[in-house]
Amino acid sequence: MDALVYEDSPLAEYLEGQAAPFEIPRESTPPPSFAPQGLPNFKDRLRSIRRSATTIQPASSEQILEQFRYIIVASQLLSDEGPPRPIEHEPREGDKSLLYGAVATAVLSFVAAWILHWLRLRRSTIIRSLSWVELCTYCTAAFCLGAAILLSSRRQYSKYVQKLAATSLTRLVNDSHTFDMAAGKTLRFIQEVELVARGYELSTPLPPVSRLEDKKAINRCQNLRSDLISTLTVLIALYVESHNVLQSFVVQQDLQRYHDIYEISLTEYSDAIKVANESAAEGNLALKELRFALRLHAVARKVFLCDLLALRTSNGWRRVRQWQAVQSVLREIEEETWSRQQGLSARLHEEEFGLESEQRQARKDTNTFDTPTAASPGRSQHYRMQTRRFEDIAHSIRAMNAKIHVLREEISGLESAKTDEAVVLAALNKHYETLGTDIRALQYDWERGRNAMLLSVATDRSRAGSLSPRTPMSPSPSTGGFSIVDGGPAEALRLLNGDNRSSRSSDATLYDEEVFEAVSKPLPRKRVSMSAGMTREEKIAKLNEDRRKRATLQEQADTTTNMLRELQMVIKHRPHQRSPSTPVGPRISSL
Repeated sequence: MDALVYEDSPLAEYLEGQAAPFEIPRESTPPPSFAPQGLPNFKDRLRSIRRSATTIQPASSEQILEQFRYIIVASQLLSDEGPPRPIEHEPREGDKSLLYGAVATAVLSFVAAWILHWLRLRRSTIIRSLSWVELCTYCTAAFCLGAAILLSSRRQYSKYVQKLAATSLTRLVNDSHTFDMAAGKTLRFIQEVELVARGYELSTPLPPVSRLEDKKAINRCQNLRSDLISTLTVLIALYVESHNVLQSFVVQQDLQRYHDIYEISLTEYSDAIKVANESAAEGNLALKELRFALRLHAVARKVFLCDLLALRTSNGWRRVRQWQAVQSVLREIEEETWSRQQGLSARLHEEEFGLESEQRQARKDTNTFDTPTAASPGRSQHYRMQTRRFEDIAHSIRAMNAKIHVLREEISGLESAKTDEAVVLAALNKHYETLGTDIRALQYDWERGRNAMLLSVATDRSRAGSLSPRTPMSPSPSTGGFSIVDGGPAEALRLLNGDNRSSRSSDATLYDEEVFEAVSKPLPRKRVSMSAGMTREEKIAKLNEDRRKRATLQEQADTTTNMLRELQMVIKHRPHQRSPSTPVGPRISSL
């Protein structure tokens, strides 16, 4: 069959058959118009330009958002890795803005007052001399000038509010770091008191305390627990309220993206809020609830910071209203966090060291040794041993502090119950004996550590002295070598006999003590030893090295003994096995 079929050919008629003919409609293009464009087209162009201008965001708004995001991300409040550390920012420039605003306000007020005064004096002359055209021109110029001043004032006020918001965010970040450290110290102190009250010993890290949440057990530090849980509850509620306020100013797509990045689930967050509200209504002050509230506070803060990261950029008065709301929210949270942190720290001071102001001023922070620094591989075994001994002393001091708190609570309970003086004095005597034993053990450990440290320092100095070149200490030689006494052998002999004590009274003030030399007779028989060819400094260095080795071995033996004692204590405090006849209750598991 041919690929090309001509019209009105027999093949075309055969293929068409009984089909009805039809024509394909062709689109007709209108002829181009060369008429001039009028006013309606100009209005449409203005609308399109305005629509495009609304989509373009100002550079200042983008810059302040980038500053917000940098402060939040660099603060490490959104990450759970590592302890928080404050960041440093550029100095504030709020004072310059206030100065410029005051100067501009004064100048504008003076100019407006002068113009009104001039118009009032020449009112009749101006009305007679000006025509309607000139009057309309002046009114239009005044209106344009007022509009320009209004727009400039709005822009400057928007920048001022943005700077205030950035300053409030910086303060909030620093206050959040401080509050986290204060809350962590408070929770750690409560846990240490619970451990000591139940006969456990402190270590780093703290041992598992699964049996501390016994229903029959008496919870210590009730006031401190209630203050901590109330502080966390107030801050969590404030973060939730601020999150609801900022929902109208965020971009939902960006907010969801930040939630995915920082692994935040709003469903689990809302469920945790409900559980926290129920626990607060019940008044549960267990350690598990305190840890849960502290973790929920961190999650609520992360949700609020994600809202700040997802803020949208706006123009006009909407931009001013947005930053006013953000600044007010940040200022409220910052002030509440600061006040709560101050109250919690003061309460912790009272629980640790009592109410005396002198003890508050003389307080020494023993929690700086909570996380021991990891020694580098190049450090010697003696260095690691001394560091470990120092950490043990620090933990002993902390344990004694917690024990003193427990004893103080017992004495306060006896006094509040109006117990007899004999019973109170007997309890005090018992507590004195307990503290005396702990203090003596602590002093013994301190003396051993100090002696070992001084021995190592002396060894290092002797090594440095043996490596340094030998120089005479005085210009006069003696029969045994160089002498530290001026003069010859005759003068040294007179000094040994005690004949010339007043001749060198001026030299006595220069030296704390005088060292003299003597020559000993050789032994009757010669000893054969490995150190026969060693000098005096090398022998002293070798002796110090042997002493340090013995001290290290003794330290290892003491460490092994302490480990065995701790194991014996754990076995002693282990709960007794139940007999087969004792009914076993249902097993309760919790997170």
